[in-house]
Parts: sequence; structure tokens; C-alpha cells
Amino acid sequence: MIERKYCKCCGQLISDINIEGTDFYRHIRIKYCPECRDMMQHYQSALRQHNYRQRNKQAQKLRDERISLLAEENALLREYIVKLRECIK
Repeated sequence: MIERKYCKCCGQLISDINIEGTDFYRHIRIKYCPECRDMMQHYQSALRQHNYRQRNKQAQKLRDERISLLAEENALLREYIVKLRECIK
């Protein structure tokens, strides 16, 4: 097990399991120093927002393609119905 943990961003010592009073679960969970944590939270939330917008754009593009295909199909079916009505008369 890693006894000392360093910030993934700046390399500063953030936790040492050998120091008395150190919480083991905090030692496992912590990744960044307090200064870098705020910066990384901002960066990660911006990245999540960017990915969310990209997923929405893809979904809207797929929806628009399906709508255009359905519109074409409806137009062809209407023409077919008109031809059938002419044949009946």
C-alpha cells in the first residue's frame, strides 16, 4: 500500500498514513491538494458540461434524420394513396 500520497496535479504531499490521527479512508480517497481540488472540480465540471452538450447534439441530429426520413416516407405513401384512389374510380 502507498504510505504517502502526493497531489496528482502539483506533486505536493497531501497524506501520510504513518502520521497518527490520519484517517485511512480519507487517505485512500484524496487525490488533490486543497488548491488544486478547486481547479480540478472546475475543469471536470466544464468537461462534463461539454460532453453533455455533445451527446445532446448527437441525439438531436439523429432525431432530425429520423424526422426527415419519416417525412419522405409519408410523402411517398400519400402519392401511393392518390394513385390507388385514381385506379378505383
